[in-house]
Amino acid sequence: MSNSQIEKLGRIKDLLDGLSKCEIEVEIEVDLKTLGTKSHVSKYVSAARLRACRLSNNATIGEVIDTEKNITPTASGNGLSHVSDGIGAEIEDKIRAFLNQHRDTIRQRQP
Repeated sequence: MSNSQIEKLGRIKDLLDGLSKCEIEVEIEVDLKTLGTKSHVSKYVSAARLRACRLSNNATIGEVIDTEKNITPTASGNGLSHVSDGIGAEIEDKIRAFLNQHRDTIRQRQP
């Protein structure tokens, strides 16, 4: 893995850490059993849910990043050199899609 790829994965880790301090608006379906109908309600949830996105190797983004954090750090100090190029690219794609989907509602977590 090249130094630029290692640096990119380090930035992904930093981005995920930053997202853990943010929240996104999602629409949830509420079953109103007493009325026999369903309703949709907007709610803010942690943007850290991005970590739960599944990859093609069936691991989650969070699992990959956490596993890599526990490997002896590389010369660049981020310990993310063991992620394959394909998985690294897939993580980038998932992050890009997540941020694109939630770009209008992402905000810093409210107290």
